[in-house]
Amino acid sequence: IVEARALEYEIRDVFDSVIDGSYKNKKSCTEFFEKYRNIYDINPVKESPVNENIASSVTQEVSKQQAPEPLDLKRHSFYIVGPLTQKLLTEDMDKEEHLLKLKYKLIKTFDNFIKQGMRCFVTGANRGFEHIAIECLKELKKVHSEIGVVIVLPYKDYTTHWNKVDKANLAKDIKFADKVIYLDENNTSKINAISDTLHERNKFILDNTYCGLVCQYNGMTGIVADFYKEARTREGKIFQLNPLTLKLTSTK
Repeated sequence: IVEARALEYEIRDVFDSVIDGSYKNKKSCTEFFEKYRNIYDINPVKESPVNENIASSVTQEVSKQQAPEPLDLKRHSFYIVGPLTQKLLTEDMDKEEHLLKLKYKLIKTFDNFIKQGMRCFVTGANRGFEHIAIECLKELKKVHSEIGVVIVLPYKDYTTHWNKVDKANLAKDIKFADKVIYLDENNTSKINAISDTLHERNKFILDNTYCGLVCQYNGMTGIVADFYKEARTREGKIFQLNPLTLKLTSTK
């Protein structure tokens, strides 16, 4: 346990240097990411203290070994919403390096929320940010076996217009998820009304979660911005991640 703690502190130090830009060597970043994966394969023992400020109703009855039934415990549920890949970058950014930093930021952020009592992570598994978030949750579940992941999709043929790579990524995400919810099991004719079905999906996610993370920057328009506006009318706290600066802020 002592050795695992020492490794954890080393990880936190490098995470911080990656996020603030001082850890700029891309090869070193990649090597560290592989080291991170290997370190957590030893499954170090971690406590999961509850932070009353974020999840005041989380009880000790939540098992550390078994995820609660998704959507049954709303106060344990955390939504994840964000844009497509092109909105995570600017033209002058190194795509590989920036996305790696984003993954570090998300792993660190989700790990903190898990320790504060969040157990069920709900997302639409859309291309870009939401897929990256699921990739990070896959890594964290190696350590935090108590968490569950729920994917909410409008209908089964929703991804007909996606390319092969994105479809393959979604298939992997669905295989990993603890539960997949199709809001309309039968309707396959809504391809020309995708925005409407996404609004329905977003409302369902907000209705069944307590708080969450929205990846966007001020001035962004579209489905993600609409989700953020609706989330501000709900009870729970919203954590907003700027995809360009990777700065995390909160409202409420």
